[in-house]
Amino acid sequence: MKKTTTLLVYLFATFFFASMLPGQDRAVMERMRERLPHIDTLLTSQMVGEGNRGLLVARAELSDEQKALVEAENLDRTAVYGMIARRTDSTPDVVGRQRALQIRERAAEGVWLQDEDGNWYRQPKRR
Repeated sequence: MKKTTTLLVYLFATFFFASMLPGQDRAVMERMRERLPHIDTLLTSQMVGEGNRGLLVARAELSDEQKALVEAENLDRTAVYGMIARRTDSTPDVVGRQRALQIRERAAEGVWLQDEDGNWYRQPKRR
């Protein structure tokens, strides 16, 4: 159930963002889709959390491969936020913070989340 919920959140985000991107920028979304199962594993294992700016943050010691995965994901998320910001006359920071709110609303139980004030908590069980 946890992985399914997290997967749905990421797929929703991926399709939402992809609909706003021109064709040449869809490569970013494809890379994100390919990383999705690995990111989901890191989130559900509580090794990384979702920060309040829409980026992943290490919550445990990561291997070099895991660090590279998180860095690549964050680079692509940052690129997507920048593309959306340009199209919506916003800023990447505003887009990332809005995305973080969406993630917090839909995150799977147990996933580490960072609130707007920078405090970390684990997503409680949904009723």
